[in-house]
Amino acid sequence: MGADQPLNAARCQALGVARALDAVTATPTLVREAASLVLRDPTYRRSAERIRDEIAQLPGPEHVTLLLERLTAGGCARGTNPDGGVCVGNGSTAEMGRLDSARMSQ
Repeated sequence: MGADQPLNAARCQALGVARALDAVTATPTLVREAASLVLRDPTYRRSAERIRDEIAQLPGPEHVTLLLERLTAGGCARGTNPDGGVCVGNGSTAEMGRLDSARMSQ
């Protein structure tokens, strides 16, 4: 079992999309009951649909490509965006992403 699996399982449970079981103490019966509950209870489906919709609103690979192109072209490292605007903040890739996301949402 990977070190992050319990954390991922706990987060999925907190988001309402899964039931977390202890990998050491889980029995086939507990796994079957948890799976049946998740499949039967509509709140799990609604939570999964909500997460799906949130993910669908995130920028796609084309956004990453744009950021990488800016980074490799110098972009904010030179003090201006490739599209002529002055950089704000520290000019880091994370900062550019925040600025681009804010601009995209306008």
